[in-house]
Amino acid sequence: MVEAATLLKRTLTVAISASTRRNRQAVTDRPQHRIKHHDLLRQRRELRREPLPRAAVHLAGNLVEVVADPTERHDHGVGVAPTSGIGTTAPGYLFDVNTGSASFAQRVIGSGVDSSVIRFENTSASGGRTYHVGSTAAGSGAGNGFSIYDVTGSTSRLLINPNGNVGIGTTSPSYTLHVNGSVAGNGAYISTSDIRLKKDVQDLVGSLAKVLAIRGVSYKWIDEEKNGSGTQYGVIAQEIEKILPDVVVTGSDGIKRVKYDDLIPVIIEALKTEKASKDAEVAQLKAESAQLKARADQADAASAQLKAESAQLKADSAQLKASLCGKFPDLPACSE
Repeated sequence: MVEAATLLKRTLTVAISASTRRNRQAVTDRPQHRIKHHDLLRQRRELRREPLPRAAVHLAGNLVEVVADPTERHDHGVGVAPTSGIGTTAPGYLFDVNTGSASFAQRVIGSGVDSSVIRFENTSASGGRTYHVGSTAAGSGAGNGFSIYDVTGSTSRLLINPNGNVGIGTTSPSYTLHVNGSVAGNGAYISTSDIRLKKDVQDLVGSLAKVLAIRGVSYKWIDEEKNGSGTQYGVIAQEIEKILPDVVVTGSDGIKRVKYDDLIPVIIEALKTEKASKDAEVAQLKAESAQLKARADQADAASAQLKAESAQLKADSAQLKASLCGKFPDLPACSE
C-alpha cells in the first residue's frame, strides 16, 4: 500500500506541476484567462483551509489535492495515508474512486505488450497468488486482447481476443468460446433448434452404414498436463472426416476437432434403421412361425384322423373275427 501511495503521490505531483505550468503559460499567452487562473488559485487556497477527511482527493478544476491529514500538508497538498480517494472527500476503502457522470472511469495506457495491466498481488503465506488484469498485446505471454494472467502459475486463465473470441486456458481461441480443459455444469447445454429458424431440412439417409464405419476408441492425451490425464473415450477426427466431413472442423491453429453433438442425429437415424430392420425380421419370423404352426396343426389333425381310422379298422377286424369264429370255430385264428 505504501508503494501504491508513493506512486500515486508522484503521479499526482507531476500532473499538478504540468497543470500549473499550463495555467501559467495560459496567463502569459492569453490574458483573457487570468481570471480563471486566479479563481483556481483561490479555490486551492480555500481547499487548504478546508478540513478534509484522512487521505481524500479533491478535484477542483485543474487542481488535484491529496490530503493525508488536515494537519499534515506537503508541497501541492500531497500526503500519504492508509486510505485515499479520488473524486470523494469521504473514501470508504483503502483506495476509493468516484467518477460521477464521467464517460469513462479510469484509463491505463501503455505501449508495451504488458504495460496496460493492473497487478493484483496477494502475499498471504496460505497460498496467495499474483494476477495481471488488463489489455495485453501480441508477444505477451497472456495473449493479444483483454486478459487475466496468472503470474504465479505463469499461465493465461482467460483471454478475450480482438475478434471477441473468449479463451479459457488458451491464448489463441479459435471459437466464440474456446475452453482448453474439461467443462462441467449442473444444467443441460441448450442448443437452438426451432424449425422456424431452419431451411433445407432433409431426412438423413445411410446413417446405419456411416455409424458402423465409425471406430470408437480409448486413448490418453500426449500432453496430460494441458489436456487432462487418465483414459479418454472418443473418435479420431481424421477418420470421422472421411465418413462425415461436416462433423469435423479444422481450427485456425490447424487442429481438427469433432462436433460430437452432430453425431447424435446420425446415431438416432441409425438406431431407427436398425430397429426397422429388426422389426421386419421379427415380422417375417412370426409369419414363418405361424405357417409352421398351421402345418403342425394339419399334421396333428391328420394324425388324429389316422388314429381314428386305425381304431375303426381294429374294431371292424374284431367284429369280423367274432363272426367267422362263430361259424367256423375250428379256424386257427379262433384259437388265439
